[in-house]
Amino acid sequence: MAKTSSKGKQACYDLYKSKQTWKHNRERKLLRALQKNPGNSKQIEAAIKNITYRRKTPNSTIWNKTRIRKAQLIRQVCGSCPHDIFSSNSKIADSTLASLRTNFNPKALQAQTVSFKLGDRAIWKL
Repeated sequence: MAKTSSKGKQACYDLYKSKQTWKHNRERKLLRALQKNPGNSKQIEAAIKNITYRRKTPNSTIWNKTRIRKAQLIRQVCGSCPHDIFSSNSKIADSTLASLRTNFNPKALQAQTVSFKLGDRAIWKL
């Protein structure tokens, strides 16, 4: 489950799951849909028989500090950074990276360079 701000909220989530309130709510929604759409009776009846808990805790984080920094660098150089670059599927990641190489702008990179000389860093422009 996502991080909660209080123990009271966490208790409400646990109670929702343990009392199976989710099951009663889902069944109520499906019965309401059956009344509105009697033509879909077979599908709705099958869904009522197979009600399962559909919420789950996310397995992985989408953004972390490393990915955020890489995305910022790619965006500075190429102008955009699609999320498919970080895909676990290597074919998708490679094709997205190849499409960004065509939009590469070396002038933008040269404009972003920073001098690390001690004399340049010691003088602050106010």
